Amino acid sequence: MRLKYGFLLAGAALMMACGPSLQLENPRHYDRDHIVQEEIENTHASTALELIENLRPHWLRGRGTKSIRFAEVSYPYVYVNGNRLGSIHTLATLPADNITDMRFLNAGEATILFGMNHPSGAIVIEIF
Repeated sequence: MRLKYGFLLAGAALMMACGPSLQLENPRHYDRDHIVQEEIENTHASTALELIENLRPHWLRGRGTKSIRFAEVSYPYVYVNGNRLGSIHTLATLPADNITDMRFLNAGEATILFGMNHPSGAIVIEIF
């Protein structure tokens, strides 16, 4: 019984000793589906499209076909301050200076927030 608790205490001590050093190795680890204002300010992009191309290019990939009958590739829709702006081509019209936050939603998340017909998700942008 004592041996079991000794291993637990040793393991806990090891985790506490290693924990802070592991966190400091990469202090600027950003979320794959979220672009924060700090990242936006540190780029020289002039449009939302350039921001995404530089920081999260995987957001712009097509997600396969919509259905068997329609063989076109589907792309995420763009929302600004909760309102649908259009396709990803509209990202080129949004100045990066006004953007405070950007988030990619997968198909399920986009459907919950904005309703059906988001097979490739959505890019949600907050501007001031």
